[in-house]
Amino acid sequence: PLHQQEEPLDNQMSFYFNGADYKISIMVSFNGYADNEIVIRGGDEGLENTLMLTFKKEEIGFPEIDSTMTGYWNLSLCTPMNKSLLTNETTNRIKIDSYYLITNEISGEFLLRFRDEKDPKKIITFSSCYFTATVDTSYHFTYCIEG
Repeated sequence: PLHQQEEPLDNQMSFYFNGADYKISIMVSFNGYADNEIVIRGGDEGLENTLMLTFKKEEIGFPEIDSTMTGYWNLSLCTPMNKSLLTNETTNRIKIDSYYLITNEISGEFLLRFRDEKDPKKIITFSSCYFTATVDTSYHFTYCIEG
């Protein structure tokens, strides 16, 4: 594993970022823009600093990451702003440790690095990351509620 998780998480993510450990609540759903993709997102109040992971649905293993919808950004106005985009490094990975199709419970870990869109020298690293959640199948993720 990328790291050991000491305590159970429920619709939460833990990670190491900017020199500190964090635990945040997350929302998990299927992607409304691509078939068989899962979207995990969580962040500050108002989704100002949102960490968003999007990847191919896979029972166990290392799924393909959707680099266009994986990032660290401000989602408070529906579409990503102040973007930090996934780097092209081969060390970027998401690992699914378990995925139960009947209950839609998923757990996994990840190590991701992002590059600030406005300041490419600024690299943001999320390490020692772990998540456990239930995929909400009542809706598919889209950036804004349409209608």
